[in-house]
Amino acid sequence: MTESALNARLRADARMNVMLPRLIEIRAAKARLDAEEARMLAEAQTIASDWTEEADNSRVGSDAGFPYRSIAAEIGAALRVSDRTVQRQMGEAATLVNDYVGTLEALDAGVISTAHVRAIVTAGAIIETAEMRAEFEQDVLQIAATESATRLTPLAKRRAEWYADTTFEQRHRRAVEDRAVWVTDVDDGMAELRALLPAVVAHGVHDRLSEMARSVIDARRGGDATGPDGAAGTIAGTLAGGCQIVCVRGVCFLWKDDTDDHDRQRSSSGATATAGGRLQTAA
Repeated sequence: MTESALNARLRADARMNVMLPRLIEIRAAKARLDAEEARMLAEAQTIASDWTEEADNSRVGSDAGFPYRSIAAEIGAALRVSDRTVQRQMGEAATLVNDYVGTLEALDAGVISTAHVRAIVTAGAIIETAEMRAEFEQDVLQIAATESATRLTPLAKRRAEWYADTTFEQRHRRAVEDRAVWVTDVDDGMAELRALLPAVVAHGVHDRLSEMARSVIDARRGGDATGPDGAAGTIAGTLAGGCQIVCVRGVCFLWKDDTDDHDRQRSSSGATATAGGRLQTAA
């Protein structure tokens, strides 16, 4: 190493020795403020809950959700945040303050960040018993103190399995009831088609679509105007779960003949895709 390079390294080290402790202090202060904000949002949730009880809004037919919406709207207006976002934050804060006291204290002390908190609370959602949840929390907090939130997430999920009141198979059966398909509009006349499916089915759909896309690309490169089924620019196939898909000149149609009453397909753009309906998206 040359003398100039060595001097540059020493100057950088000296500047880092000044900057890094200050950065750590700022991050700890930010964590303390995040903990205090969680307490305030949890208090807002309590205010709405007390309002509901005192007004006897819990009666059947009454608007029990009005106090929560009203409180969230007032906070949202002050913070320039959507009231729906505030309602979600109020619920999450109440869960943290009431069910994860140790995690809140660690956040307040600057030991962990909000990303760690999110990983712990999300993983612990499958634990219904308070005693088991407390044991899980203490167990995973030891990991959180030394690991990044990214590394903590899968570790916390695996630890939560140890303390969960239900098995993976039981939770999967319940989760299957919430499978859905929805569309989200994006810019430039495009849209995202998303589906919540069992993992095995989802990977099967992805593999089949990828195979079909490669067939289209290969056909274009080879100058072949016909697809595997002989029609011009057309390919067809069957996906896992009985879905039929046909791609014609780069446009794919998905058809599912499904009489299962539990299937729910929703569209964020306002259109509803019912069982046996046809969905269209550009390939």
